Amino acid sequence: MIKKLRLTEDPDVNFSLFSIVSHEKSYKLCWRINKKLQINLSRVEPLTLLKSGSFHRYRHLSESEKIEVVSNRSLKGFLDAKDKKVNYFLKIEKPFFERQKTNLISKLNDVSEILLIFEVDLEKDTNKKELFYD
Repeated sequence: MIKKLRLTEDPDVNFSLFSIVSHEKSYKLCWRINKKLQINLSRVEPLTLLKSGSFHRYRHLSESEKIEVVSNRSLKGFLDAKDKKVNYFLKIEKPFFERQKTNLISKLNDVSEILLIFEVDLEKDTNKKELFYD
């Protein structure tokens, strides 16, 4: 008889995830975010899932932070089908970021192409936690 072991402890989440609603194309949105936050998001290999297709992805890497913008839509479907109204996800890995969240949200709210931005509660939404966990 084969025994199955199940891990009950969730891995520590070391990133923040935001949902973005915008009708702008991904490259234009990232260009606007680059200008507003003074970072350098550049296009990298797409996130590819068998069922849902290939999703545009942009990344900024520095010694102290990692920022990614991932499209929620592809030709085959959605990255997260539960949130079809969300166009992009913004993932930020940065130490001590908790204190800077409100500042970031207010800066991105000033970008006219972003209609809505809000933080995803990763404790409640385990599906997104699994999708974006490295």
